[in-house]
Amino acid sequence: MTFTETTDCCYQMHYTLEDAGGAIPCLAMGFNRITINTNWIPAQSSEVVSVSMANATLTASVNAANNFVTVNSSVPLVSPPTLGAPVLLGTICLANGPQPPLDAFFRVSFINSAIPAATPYDYSFTKNLACGIPGEWTSLCGDNSAHSKLVNSIHAFNDGVYVAGFKEILNGTKYATFSKYSITDGSLMWQKEMGMPSVFSDFAYIPKEDAFICVGRTDPIQNANGTAVNNKTILVKFDDQGNMVASKIYDQVGKEEFTHILRHTNPPNPSFPFYVLGSRNPDAGLIFRRRLRNGIYR
Repeated sequence: MTFTETTDCCYQMHYTLEDAGGAIPCLAMGFNRITINTNWIPAQSSEVVSVSMANATLTASVNAANNFVTVNSSVPLVSPPTLGAPVLLGTICLANGPQPPLDAFFRVSFINSAIPAATPYDYSFTKNLACGIPGEWTSLCGDNSAHSKLVNSIHAFNDGVYVAGFKEILNGTKYATFSKYSITDGSLMWQKEMGMPSVFSDFAYIPKEDAFICVGRTDPIQNANGTAVNNKTILVKFDDQGNMVASKIYDQVGKEEFTHILRHTNPPNPSFPFYVLGSRNPDAGLIFRRRLRNGIYR
């Protein structure tokens, strides 16, 4: 069995079955199932994201709880013409793997489903994968000016670490910022700053669109003497290149702000999976919630 990297964290799988010779018919010609256990040795385990098969005779299922892949074939895995020749099985994609110097360890078993009690042919495979969890790094948010930058929410998705917050300049004015850092080394990939005084409090990821929804408020929310300012709440949608896709401003009576946005994993209405939390005065302490559909309120 061989695993050849095709793209980051994805590997093309080939298997080769040979006739051992002798008077007994080749056992390999009865194999019609392959299992791949990437968690056989926990310290050398890898998380399986997806598996795709090379042709219609093959089907695969993944047990996410233990990273166990089962491949079933409607025909024997090999026939006399393909004995001893590499056969393309499909592609497996991984979320992570062990860090060097440890190798990933896969236990591969070839099985004849018609004889389940028979001992399968097991094959152990080790490989230094390129999908390891990135090493530790430190990144300084901000620049060399006297302006300060504050972080309110931070999450990692795919190839980036995303940060929502604000920059405060010398006179105390705040401007909402949304930034992306490399998940590999922490370098700044892009940063977007709102043109009006504002603060981003939180953000959520839209998997289907590879986009983000930031929520927050305009600033200030109170005067120097502590009295509330009639400010506004804001919602901004960005794509993964940092381009602003959409924005909305909401104006309640008095001081207000959006504080959190949550994505429901099993929403009552799948078209509106996002929930936004916030508060406003003069109704002190009132919390309100609105269902959100990819950046548009109901």
